[in-house]
Amino acid sequence: MKNILLIIALVLLLNLSLVSAISEGGTSGSGGMIGSGSMMMGFSGSSPDNATIQSQQQEEQEGKMFLDNLNNKTVFCSQLNDADFDKIGEYFMGQSIGDTSRHIAMNEMMKSMMGERGEEQMHIAMGKRMSNCEPDAPMPQNMMNMMGSGMMGNWGYFGYWNFLNILYVILLIGLIVLVYLWIVKLWENMRKKGGRK
Repeated sequence: MKNILLIIALVLLLNLSLVSAISEGGTSGSGGMIGSGSMMMGFSGSSPDNATIQSQQQEEQEGKMFLDNLNNKTVFCSQLNDADFDKIGEYFMGQSIGDTSRHIAMNEMMKSMMGERGEEQMHIAMGKRMSNCEPDAPMPQNMMNMMGSGMMGNWGYFGYWNFLNILYVILLIGLIVLVYLWIVKLWENMRKKGGRK
């Protein structure tokens, strides 16, 4: 019985150490909205060059400028075109992701799944919606397809089962078994003490 409990405890400790190593960035990352590692979303580990990063930052800054002008009422929605809303969408997406390299990687992934025009349409719709110029701006159809199958791994209603989720399930099952065995051992000890009297 002690050997079984020792084995279960070791398995649980191993699972717990793996879970914490992964959640603390053991795969590659530094946290943020995308997750602890960029591999979770299917990004490659390669980093963009400085020119690409500067170009992305410039686009986001232009988007911020357009948004500030809208908020200050020096520019009105009717004066902006799709290219301006694209930059506003880039700004909002950059803010939500929090890291220029990951933003670039996300854009590349969207281009590979939706095409370059689809990626642009998604930023335009995001810019129109989040600037409140056109709150009901339709998202591109291929964006909905990407969210339903490509990015979400085609898991549908049951959610995204990645390695970390599986480790948590194993940890939970192990804890349940450990508590069950502990209760059985306590019950046996109580029966033995009851029989001695």
